[in-house]
Amino acid sequence: MKRALVVLAVAALVVAGALLYGGRRAAPAAERPGPSGERGFVAPEAAPQLATAGSPAVPPELAAAKREREAALGALRDSGKVTAKWTNDGNLLLETVAHDAHAAGWTQAGCFVAGCGGTLLFASDDAMTAGRAIAEALDGYRAWTGTKHWTAPERWLGGRVSITLVLGRPQTSDLGPRAGDR
Repeated sequence: MKRALVVLAVAALVVAGALLYGGRRAAPAAERPGPSGERGFVAPEAAPQLATAGSPAVPPELAAAKREREAALGALRDSGKVTAKWTNDGNLLLETVAHDAHAAGWTQAGCFVAGCGGTLLFASDDAMTAGRAIAEALDGYRAWTGTKHWTAPERWLGGRVSITLVLGRPQTSDLGPRAGDR
């Protein structure tokens, strides 16, 4: 019973904090007169933008790196699902790269007809450079017979860096079913 009361009290505090924070943010908009002179919320198109004229825009290299990552992973997904022996090897290689390269985190896109892919997150540029060198020295990486493509790094606030590795479909005789055989 005491535990339930504590949980309810914490939930009430969270809700109260959210209402206070939300109320404080909405108050200036509520005090502005609307188009007809009444007080109300400002329409989203009339609300001030977060970026001011003097603030920097998204750097073009970050936007280009994001587009490259999205295109590479999109091409994999668009190629269709596949079940083949090499997909286990591809998934294992991506997991090994993330672990052995000391990635701070990673997201596995999975394996598809065109190959496998995953995005690795590193604490810094130096960690990414070292991690990529470690990955490229792995026996499994060198033995992969398909293409290996690293996208341009995406640099985030706080110094973190993400990079995507795309392993193209291996060039072996045991490729499993073709796209039309799914």
